[in-house]
Amino acid sequence: MKVSLVGKTKKGKERVKRDGSEWNIKETRDSVAFSSNNGPWLLLENESKVLRWVNKTNDDNFSLTMV
Repeated sequence: MKVSLVGKTKKGKERVKRDGSEWNIKETRDSVAFSSNNGPWLLLENESKVLRWVNKTNDDNFSLTMV
């Protein structure tokens, strides 16, 4: 499944500019070690094989849309 990322913050917008907005979902988890926020967390991968964890419902830097 694919998702499209949109940056909400300066950091998010810079990452989208650098890594692109189209990502594939590689994995889904209810929790991750680096955050106490509830999931679901999506491990995303772009065409350059860059990986990024994004909270599906409440991410600080990104909003996402299923494509």
